[in-house]
Amino acid sequence: MTLAHFCLNCIGSYYSALYCIRKFNRQTVFIFLLKGAILLEGKQGINFAMVFISLQISCQFENIEEIKTDSSYSYFLKLRCNNCGESDDIWHDICEEERTQHDTRNAKGYNMIIKCKMCSRENTIDIVEDSKKSYVEDDTGKLKSIVTFDCRGIEPIDFDPREGFIVKSSDNGTTFDNAEIENGDWCDFDEKNGKSVAISEFKSNFVKVKGTKK
Repeated sequence: MTLAHFCLNCIGSYYSALYCIRKFNRQTVFIFLLKGAILLEGKQGINFAMVFISLQISCQFENIEEIKTDSSYSYFLKLRCNNCGESDDIWHDICEEERTQHDTRNAKGYNMIIKCKMCSRENTIDIVEDSKKSYVEDDTGKLKSIVTFDCRGIEPIDFDPREGFIVKSSDNGTTFDNAEIENGDWCDFDEKNGKSVAISEFKSNFVKVKGTKK
């Protein structure tokens, strides 16, 4: 689509679109296009507004060096629509390895596309590339961001860790590849070192962060 045709969708006049492009500077045209995008969003039901939200966790360790997730881990989230404010009690799982193709505007697709049952707005969430971080022994008791989501029209409001965490024991001990954190706790036995290992007081929080590159 040419710049003129994009403007045409916004103001309904081809001659006015050409006049705008020829007469005004780039900054003015950019503002004009931004307004047009908002108008098109309303017509097509797709939300272009981008917000980056990080998932933070805190917990306590016993004989553990590090916990982390990989690209196969599913984040179970409860969501709220930013258009109408509707939220529900359903847990929605989002996985970095799974992508859904929606249309030609995003050839890579999205990690999740969801339509609000109240206002019918289609919203999307992506896991930001290279945003995942480990939670290590020095972090215990403090909130730390472990992943960032690119949220468009929707935001997470609750997190259930469930299974899939990779837990590395202290002193080069056993690595557990599928730890399940339930009710804020997990425990097992490190046979290499002959010690019990545990995660306790697991808590989570969401925080908005400045834009970041994928």
